Amino acid sequence: AIKALEKAQEQLESENNLLRGVVVINGEAIEGTVVSEKGVEELDFSDKGNTKFIAEKDGVKKEYSYSAKEIEAFSIGTRNFVKKNFAPCAKGKVEPAMHILEEIYTSDKIVLYKYYPSAGALSDAKMEFAFKKASETDPVSLYDTRFLILKKGLATYFTDCADLKAMCEQGEITNDQEGLLKAARIYAELCE
Repeated sequence: AIKALEKAQEQLESENNLLRGVVVINGEAIEGTVVSEKGVEELDFSDKGNTKFIAEKDGVKKEYSYSAKEIEAFSIGTRNFVKKNFAPCAKGKVEPAMHILEEIYTSDKIVLYKYYPSAGALSDAKMEFAFKKASETDPVSLYDTRFLILKKGLATYFTDCADLKAMCEQGEITNDQEGLLKAARIYAELCE
């Protein structure tokens, strides 16, 4: 029986990346192992996805699905994820619901999130970015209608920071992680 267990563990390690992780359920942090398929570009947190969480409690191993309602937040290595009320807009505006968002940049003034669809690999839902200023209740998708003309949308969004607004109008901020991270840092660190 021990040989079979060792062989199963060996197979798990050869086919997957294993990282330390934490899930938060009802305010309680549970430590465990994140199992993610090797060779995949994007994480898929759906029930049939490529990323799972395994924890051992009282000698019993349990697998958790990241899309489970009771999971409020989680971390994978140094990356932090939260569930927030969010309306993904890449395929047109939908009603806000609880979705998994990675915190790319966090400050007192603004947070940059990356949205991971949990509809599964066969879904045509797209990963997208969102900003949330301290004054806003929910994150705002950068695929929202107001950002379809990106330069104008970002300039309007950042009207409370003249330098950043000017950079947006000039097209200096791109709709990718690097460009949006730059905008968030400027807003948080240089704007009054």
